[in-house]
Amino acid sequence: MRRLPKLVCFTAPVYVLMYVLHRCGAFQAAETWLAAYVAWSAFL
Repeated sequence: MRRLPKLVCFTAPVYVLMYVLHRCGAFQAAETWLAAYVAWSAFL
């Protein structure tokens, strides 16, 4: 039970950050950028 507060204090901010980045469109922008500038890695 001692690890639960540590786990919550780590995962809650990460979850909130990912939610905010998703709502702001950061992942869509990163996907668009990667598709445009890293086309040479299509063989992967």
